[in-house]
Amino acid sequence: MNAIVQYFRDSYKELTHKVTWPSWSSLESTAVNVILATIVLSLLLFGIDNILLLILDFIY
Repeated sequence: MNAIVQYFRDSYKELTHKVTWPSWSSLESTAVNVILATIVLSLLLFGIDNILLLILDFIY
């Protein structure tokens, strides 16, 4: 039981003193980049899917 308590104490100490957390502005810019990349890739895949659908409809 003592080992479990010590594990949580060490984890808390590491998270509060040793981990470098990103700043809010860095977090915002990264989130915006991820959202934009997701939108662009989904539109790209949508376009490729529609082009392939037109090709297959033409062939068959």
